[in-house]
Amino acid sequence: MNRDDIIKMAQEAGCYDDGEEFCFVNFRHIERFVELVAAYEREECAKLCDRHAADFSVFDRQPYESMEAGAAGCAAAIRARGEK
Repeated sequence: MNRDDIIKMAQEAGCYDDGEEFCFVNFRHIERFVELVAAYEREECAKLCDRHAADFSVFDRQPYESMEAGAAGCAAAIRARGEK
C-alpha cells in the first residue's frame, strides 16, 4: 500500500479534505477508513496465497496437490473474513 492508495481510501471514506490533510469528521468516517484498509490488506494476503497455489499447481503428484489445495483454502478463508 502506498500513499496514493491511502489517500484514495481516505477520500472514499469521506475523511480527506482538499488533498492536503486528513480531517476525520466523525467516528463513522474513521470506521469506514479502517474497513477499507483492512479489506485492501486481506485481498493482498489472499493474492499471495493464490500465487502460492498457482506455484504448486504445476505438479501432478502428492504432496503438491494438497499444498495447492491448502494455499487455495487459505486464500478463500482470508477473503471470507471480509464477509462477516
